[in-house]
Parts: sequence; C-alpha cells; structure tokens
Amino acid sequence: MHQNFQTLLNANVTQLSTLRYGDAKTVPAVDVLLQPGFDSVVNKLLPGLNVRYNSTVTTISQDAQGVAVTLASGETLRAPYALVTLPLGVLKKGTVKFQPPLPAEKQTAIASMGMGVLDKVVLVFPPDQIFWSKTTDFLVFARNDSSGRWSNWLNYYKMWRMPVLVALNPADTALRLEAMSNAEVIADAMAALRLMYANSRSSAAGGSNSTKAGGLPEPVQAYVTRWAADPYARGAYSYYAVGNPKNITVGNPQNITDALAEPLRPAAVCW
Repeated sequence: MHQNFQTLLNANVTQLSTLRYGDAKTVPAVDVLLQPGFDSVVNKLLPGLNVRYNSTVTTISQDAQGVAVTLASGETLRAPYALVTLPLGVLKKGTVKFQPPLPAEKQTAIASMGMGVLDKVVLVFPPDQIFWSKTTDFLVFARNDSSGRWSNWLNYYKMWRMPVLVALNPADTALRLEAMSNAEVIADAMAALRLMYANSRSSAAGGSNSTKAGGLPEPVQAYVTRWAADPYARGAYSYYAVGNPKNITVGNPQNITDALAEPLRPAAVCW
C-alpha cells in the first residue's frame, strides 16, 4: 500500500500528510493518457500567440507601470500584466527573483507545500518479443520494503498495442536513480524485470540475438526522465506535506493554495 501511495503522490510516505491521503482521487475524473503527448495540447493553443523560445526568465519586477520580465540574455520585456506559471519546484529553488520580494504568506505557502519526484523509464522491446501480459494495465512488483523501486509498470501494449513498458519510480528512489547514468538505470530496470519473470517462460526466448540471460530481450530503445534535475521543473508534482492544513476550502485562512494563487497587489502579477 505504501508503494502505491508513493507512486500516486510522488513522495515518501514519511513526507505525506495522512490528513490528505485520499486527495488524489477525490476529484470525480478518470485517468487519461494522451497518445500524441501533452505537447499536442500546447500546439492547439499556439496559433495567434507570440511565443518566445529559449528565453529563460531570471527576474519578475512590478511597478506602477506594470510588469518587467528580465531574461537571462539581459533583455527586458514589459507588459501590463504577467501570469506566473512556474512549477512549485522552481519557486522553491528561488532561481527566479521577484521585485519587490514575495509577501510572507506566499513564501510560507511555497515553502510548506511538498514538491515530489516521479521519474519514468521507458523501455521499447522488439514487437515480436513481448514477454509480459497483454491484458493488464499495470504490472506490479511486490517488494519487502517501501522504496517503490521498479514496483509499478505501465503496460503500453494494453493501451496502444505498443511493445513498451514504462516504469514509475517515486520520491527518494527516483532521486537515487537520477544519480546513476542512463546505462546503469536501464540495466537496473532489466534486472528487476528478470527477477519478476524468473519463474515464467518468456515468449521472447529462443534464438534472438537480442535475448540475454534470464530469457528476456534487451530493449531496442529507452528513455529516462530526470525531473528533479531539470532546471525548468525541479520535480514532477506537488503534494500535501506533513503539517499542511486539512481544510483547504476557499475562504479558509489556512488555505495555502489560496495564498499561492493570490495576485500580487496591485494585481499586475497573477498566479
């Protein structure tokens, strides 16, 4: 159970508020995967917009004339309003400076909310050597600890008939894997899969040059995410940490999410 909560909420169980354990599934919605990727949503919004690529923001300043945004190149952009959509992890790092400094209640909200890590390892196998169940959404590797290391695998064959497994590694386990090279991470993932399928006959075994010890094929492609190390993310998702208030309804004076969403006065910088 701890492994599932850690993967769902991307933090160690010792960091998660027990008052908020059920929050991830309280919203009446279903889980959805976008086959073209999330950039397909962004691309729908692009027409008519002036999008500046490779423009890293270093400072957001507010004065009587509006907002000035300074870029790493030294260029300054001015506008009547600015909408801040920086990830919580970037706000926690303080790499973007605000002038004047953020109010105390907003700084407290940023500091108190948790920012977790959920990294993925995508393994693509030969299409004629699928060794796992084709009918289950997830593969689960039961461990005798709460690390969650290689415990949850998303089965892309069930969804899109693709010979792909996606491992989900949360929290401290993800951070430890980020300290390893891609080759080391992939080797560690394959070792876990070989342990999971040690007592079953692989449909891939027998005659293929790509099949190695343990009867499983080697992946033909792989991709490893590193969200904690990404300077434009510094994590994957936020979570309610130990000490966060139980009641986060609108109007509650302890509502840290309200404090984070409050515009800066005068309301030129919105969140």
